[in-house]
Amino acid sequence: MRFSTESLTAVTARPESAAAVRFTQICTCRVSHPSTKAGSCFAQLLRSPRLSLARELDLCGNDLGNGGVNLLTRSPHLRNLRSLDLSFNGISDTGLVVLGAAENLPGLRDLRLNDNGPFSQRGVTALAESANLANLEGLDVSACGLD
Repeated sequence: MRFSTESLTAVTARPESAAAVRFTQICTCRVSHPSTKAGSCFAQLLRSPRLSLARELDLCGNDLGNGGVNLLTRSPHLRNLRSLDLSFNGISDTGLVVLGAAENLPGLRDLRLNDNGPFSQRGVTALAESANLANLEGLDVSACGLD
């Protein structure tokens, strides 16, 4: 299911509409601009307890940047998340360090970060050595400037 700014507002505001929703993809949320309506809706979604229903979250190409990653890692409702796609979001080493330190993603098994960066050894090491991401089985950092 794809969400627009309007449907994000509806899902976070009405419990009956969220009960049957499988959160898998959020589109058109330009989180790097938190003053926009879409950025505000994204932040509201991350505060919603209904997000704990999500097992997969595809945020590919949403211009999240490191600020969006910071918002994401502060949500207490992502503990059941198994798959997270953050590709094509302008994330740098700073975002990787934030992800590595995140305590809200203990069940994450698949993390896609392709086409971000460029990443350096510092960022990738923060992910690889993170005890918080101990269940990670798949990590895609292709096309991120690593040699």
